[in-house]
Amino acid sequence: MKIILHPLSEQDLDESIKHYEEIDKNLKEKFIKELDFTFNQIKLNPKLYPLVTTYSHKKVMQKFPYIVYYTIYDNTINILAIFHTSRNPYTLKKRLS
Repeated sequence: MKIILHPLSEQDLDESIKHYEEIDKNLKEKFIKELDFTFNQIKLNPKLYPLVTTYSHKKVMQKFPYIVYYTIYDNTINILAIFHTSRNPYTLKKRLS
């Protein structure tokens, strides 16, 4: 399976990396490593994680307060959002529908 990032999830990623880099470069690296681990878990068993809509799944990151939302189509995982848990979930509604 391959993973594709939706343009808005790329923006989520860029903002998160910049945030952690401002705090500490090591923290930024830890975040990237944890996100990579999360993506690999999703690739190994994409249907394992709960559905939040008819087609969208979510995987909670273990060490950072983020949830990765994604869809599965054929042999592709489309990352819809890399969403910080303190954000208003209403803003996700449009992306997940």
